[in-house]
Amino acid sequence: MAGADQYDVDFLTGRLAPAVKSFLAMGTSFGLSSSLPWRSWLQGWDSTTPTITGWLQHILPKAAAQSMQGRWEARTAAPDGSFVCNQAGDTWQPICLQAEILGNTCHLDMSVLFSEWRTHGARCALVQAPDILCVVSPRWLCSTSGEWRLINQGKTPTTVHIPCFHAESVATYNIPYQLMSVVMHGASGDPFGARYWASSKKTGWHAHTNGKIAKPVKLSDTTLYARDCDAVFLCRVEESVLLKTERCERRKSLINDTVTVSEKPITHSIDEIALLINTLSSAARKKNLNALYGKTADLKGAYRQLAVSDTSLDFSYLAVYDPAEEKPKLFQQLAVPFGSTKAVYFFLRVARALWTILVKGAKIPTTNYFDDFVLLALGGDRSSCSHAFDEVMKLLGWKLSADKTTEWNTSFEALGVLFELDQTGSGVLKVKNTEKRRKELTGAIKGFLDKGTMTQKEALQLRGRLQFAQAQFFGRLGRRCLTEVTKHAYTGRSKLSSMAKERLEEFGKFLDMAQPRLVGQVSCRTFMILTDAAFETESGTGGLGGVLLTGSGSALSFFSVPISEQQAKSMSLQDEHTIIYELEMFGVLIGLKLLVEKTAAFAESYEQPGAVAGTGVICYIDNDAARHAYIAGSSKKGVAGILIDEVNFLEYVHGILPWYARVASPANLADEPSRMKLDRVKRLGFKDESVEATKAVLSIVKRASNLPA
Repeated sequence: MAGADQYDVDFLTGRLAPAVKSFLAMGTSFGLSSSLPWRSWLQGWDSTTPTITGWLQHILPKAAAQSMQGRWEARTAAPDGSFVCNQAGDTWQPICLQAEILGNTCHLDMSVLFSEWRTHGARCALVQAPDILCVVSPRWLCSTSGEWRLINQGKTPTTVHIPCFHAESVATYNIPYQLMSVVMHGASGDPFGARYWASSKKTGWHAHTNGKIAKPVKLSDTTLYARDCDAVFLCRVEESVLLKTERCERRKSLINDTVTVSEKPITHSIDEIALLINTLSSAARKKNLNALYGKTADLKGAYRQLAVSDTSLDFSYLAVYDPAEEKPKLFQQLAVPFGSTKAVYFFLRVARALWTILVKGAKIPTTNYFDDFVLLALGGDRSSCSHAFDEVMKLLGWKLSADKTTEWNTSFEALGVLFELDQTGSGVLKVKNTEKRRKELTGAIKGFLDKGTMTQKEALQLRGRLQFAQAQFFGRLGRRCLTEVTKHAYTGRSKLSSMAKERLEEFGKFLDMAQPRLVGQVSCRTFMILTDAAFETESGTGGLGGVLLTGSGSALSFFSVPISEQQAKSMSLQDEHTIIYELEMFGVLIGLKLLVEKTAAFAESYEQPGAVAGTGVICYIDNDAARHAYIAGSSKKGVAGILIDEVNFLEYVHGILPWYARVASPANLADEPSRMKLDRVKRLGFKDESVEATKAVLSIVKRASNLPA
């Protein structure tokens, strides 16, 4: 037998890659490729008895293709009507069907073999049907006389019905499977060569390599004669199955599982575009040049412009079951297909190389995001920049999409946002949502509000769109809407709550009023605010205190505001024992209000746009509950919700960027002002702003008193 299976030895020692073609030719693959680290899978392989059956039993569990996940059992009926499971196994392992030699021949009919599938006298059948099933049937069988005989007759129908057990029973029902691919044996010469698939009974099965994706290769035969067949791969189908799409077939056929990469492709996002604009603006201002322009260009068809390499064409086949003709059809793909897992990945690598050529070779200021390129140039360089870009594309054979390539302008749309280049020399770039996106979102929100319902799928889709839009304007006001939409998606109901409606209406208004993100020469200065609060439970009174400092720690101002018993009751809606949580949050709001009012005085030398926007503020709090609430940007409690809303509004309107950090109480300079002790802060040179702080406190307390209990 070893001598007769010499082709198996060749298969393992020098012809593994050609053999794998038999898996790939009809779209069935198990992660093997000559360019991938599959060799580690062969560790532990016993090559002393090299057979296809043994090799598949070793390699398939290591490949662990999800589409092969399933179970089978061997059951015998018990006298009480139940059953006994004698044996079980996973379909990761190939199912070996044994046949008996009758006389000198053996009729290897797979349908018959499955109907008589047994082990140790027990009935075998599937209990969990996988999408892909591997079946092996040895070509050599031992006769009753002890001789090894070669199976020279038999057939494998292209449709095979495989038994599957009913739950808790030995009764079975049939599941249809469609022939997908076979591992073939050649009697002489090259055992794998070029013939894997039959188009007629005389020539045997072979893979056609001259077809096109638009024209399927006909398989006129409905039966595979298994004389030279070692293993068969079957694909589960439904009786009413429709012609599957290319993307679905690539997932089902496991082609996507053959590609594994560790690197993450890099693309240029909105931030990289903004950085390039800012860098060019800074360089231009040094030469007294202010006119900066931008445009976009798009590669037509993206990765469909990439041809499949000659060495991979033999693997570039797609098998699709045609229920009308009840047989598979083959398509050869000449270009990188849509739906392949790594099509985008490899296109991004090529696009990255193309971007490198443009930047380093042609000296074109550009960025790349998938198939989109953003070009930037000064007023006098626009013509030469466009010409260089077009010539590089022509030289490398890339086609551009004419309808998506724009003209030079001081504002342009890319990646779903609008970039406005300031021409006054201020160095400030404005980034905001496009008018089209704003109208689409506003219309979608209005539609849901009018309808009053939103399914989970609609809620999750809307959340993604709102999240992108919210990222293009300052502040976290939109976060509350995102939180409410997410909550609605998982409530299990479609009717919108009153809170969800309120948040959606709020977000719609923010879209109309939203200030753009400012990038570039904005203030970029930092301030520090330390706040604290005190509350006496016996008297029901308290106090607020806070100090404002520059980023370097220089003293600016402080506030110290007493809270009367009546004011404390206004903030205690549920007759709480203490309101220290609300007071701690109150102090942060007052500190930020004073900072915003005084920022203009701090920035007298900043007359250009964006002087206030971008101001960084570090808020130090010694109460973790209050700090976490501000970080989250929302709170369930009534008064705390008002305070957070006010802070979010300050962020949104003035473009300040707060960071909330913890300070230990002994190190908190605001501890003494919260208890009306002012000697230290006055001695350190802080200016008293308590009068302005008191006015702000009274305004907020009045709003809190109107909240329903």
